[in-house]
Amino acid sequence: MRITITCLLGLMSLCHADEFSRWTWRVPSPPAILWEKVAFADGQFIAVGDLGSIMTSTNGREWFLENTVTTNRLLNVFYGDRYVASGNRGTVVASPDAHEWRLASFPNDHTLLAMAYGNDVYAAFDVYGNFYHSTNALNWETVDPPAPTTGADMAFGGDQFVMVGAAGLIMTSTNGLDWVQRQSNTTGDFLSVAFGAGKFVAVGSEIDGDGNANSFIETSFNGIDWFFQSLNTDVLVKDLTYADGRFVIVGGDGYSGGSISLNSSDGIYYNSAAGDNGFGGSDVNGVACGNGVCVAVGQGVFNSTDGGLTWTNINSGPLATIYDFAQKDGTVVGVGDDGVILTTIDGRAWVNQVVGSSAGWRSLSVGSGVFVAAGLDGALASSPDGLGWTSYANVTAGNIWSVAYGAGRFVAVAWEATGTPYGFFVTSTNGTDWEVIKPLGNVGINASIAFGAGAFVVFANNGYYYYSQDGLTWTARNTGYGHYVLPVFYCNNEFLGVEPSVGVLTSSDGLSWVQHETDISGVRHVSHGNGIYLAVGDLPGSGKMWSSADGLNWKTEKIGVTDLRSSIYAYDSFYVGGTVLQSETSLIPSLEQVTQGNGQLNATVFGRIGRDYELQSSTDLKTWQHESDYNQGQRIQPLALPTGPSQKFYRVKLKEP
Repeated sequence: MRITITCLLGLMSLCHADEFSRWTWRVPSPPAILWEKVAFADGQFIAVGDLGSIMTSTNGREWFLENTVTTNRLLNVFYGDRYVASGNRGTVVASPDAHEWRLASFPNDHTLLAMAYGNDVYAAFDVYGNFYHSTNALNWETVDPPAPTTGADMAFGGDQFVMVGAAGLIMTSTNGLDWVQRQSNTTGDFLSVAFGAGKFVAVGSEIDGDGNANSFIETSFNGIDWFFQSLNTDVLVKDLTYADGRFVIVGGDGYSGGSISLNSSDGIYYNSAAGDNGFGGSDVNGVACGNGVCVAVGQGVFNSTDGGLTWTNINSGPLATIYDFAQKDGTVVGVGDDGVILTTIDGRAWVNQVVGSSAGWRSLSVGSGVFVAAGLDGALASSPDGLGWTSYANVTAGNIWSVAYGAGRFVAVAWEATGTPYGFFVTSTNGTDWEVIKPLGNVGINASIAFGAGAFVVFANNGYYYYSQDGLTWTARNTGYGHYVLPVFYCNNEFLGVEPSVGVLTSSDGLSWVQHETDISGVRHVSHGNGIYLAVGDLPGSGKMWSSADGLNWKTEKIGVTDLRSSIYAYDSFYVGGTVLQSETSLIPSLEQVTQGNGQLNATVFGRIGRDYELQSSTDLKTWQHESDYNQGQRIQPLALPTGPSQKFYRVKLKEP
């Protein structure tokens, strides 16, 4: 007899839901990185930029950070028979839906500047002028000979490809293999080309000896004969698009303070904004239009509803790194650098509270009916609701790295670096009146504290840690493993300490510890919710994320951001900081943690509270039988045992409303 627990819809190992393939960027929103290009296709915008970042939006205002398969900068994105993005080091990624991306095979590591699709083939070129060809966007071949100079952009229309580039370069091809150079009317550098209304339009700028730009347009009805038109502006044009019956041109170098936005229904006569176009002198790199909205990207994200003439900067929220979260009475608070304290009551709208402090907050805890924030240079503050805060000065000049609440008091771990460095505690029963107690000696910088199972735990160096049941009387203990453990957390009824080079230590009581070897490193924070552990951290140049069903076996998650410091589970989602990201709320249930007792097998079913689920069984994985219905977030489900030598499979499904 054999029992097998299985799941539906592509769940992760250990059969828990994959909630981490898409993230919504909450603060700042949209992401505060340099975006290179944006496209519109199949009802959604897709923007690409630094660190291989890809984000999507259906309305141009709310953006989802997609799962990335590269950390190389992406310079271009478009839609052929699938979504394709390209960039530095020969990077090409493709996706059928802009959500799940696959890394393509490319013949070298040259930076790719642009691609286009037409006549069932993909064409591309790199920074050296080399051409490439593909029939599926995943396997690429070099095309000879190369262009005489560097290209900049490519478009397909009228049954041909058109490539434009430096020094007035224009080339055309009907198959992406054989290219013919055409005569332009400028020695300036083209930067973008688009096809619409039966014509190609290319934009560029010619730089004079004093470094001033003279931007221009060239237009062609056949890709062969081109007509020159000056834009009479010294602003560097960057990109153009054709959608909704009009061409839209944007530009701005971010240095001169100038910017440009134009539109045209025929590609010949252009309209401009009567006053300020709304870019505010920002560097603007790309533009796309769809669903009645235009989106421009660069040093920010901008929306236009008048056809690309006037723009609104939709970026909101501070740029500070968020180091910790806590929640109380339906309110979640996040604290970080530069005195930033963010609050939310729904996980979507975050408000930066004015505290009157520029403190570098590092930790946050809840107890005695109040939030307590602690940070650098002895910064301490409390709030009953996360909205109004009171700061407390002169408690200590040391840096407070971590604070926890338990046994009727707050206890914070601090570090004094002047003179002879030493660690110590700062404690309070109400979050208002504080006192310094007992030097910790060898507790290192960035030490963390956790409370659980009736005790506080603070890790030190070389396998030593401090243990206390009241936060006042402390005992130095040894884990028995001799490793430097940092940080430590209490979640899902156990302590979990992270060893930077070995793995994790776990304990149910803070006294007896078990070492588990894992391949996670650089962990900053661990949280737990919906049956899943989530660890976040950073390595040089990239953020890191791991998920686990048991806290012991971890799966690496891909996320295109850096400097992840904190995490929390709230409002049926995980939230992470540095910048605040929200995981896509998962309705997928899971079936796991099989135990045996009382003459039967039991499995824990995880799902969303209030949603209806169905447990089914099968002996052949073909025909499934109904076992039971439920609508609880977590339930211990008895499993019927098969008789004889047969095997039985189980699965749990979300019932459609």
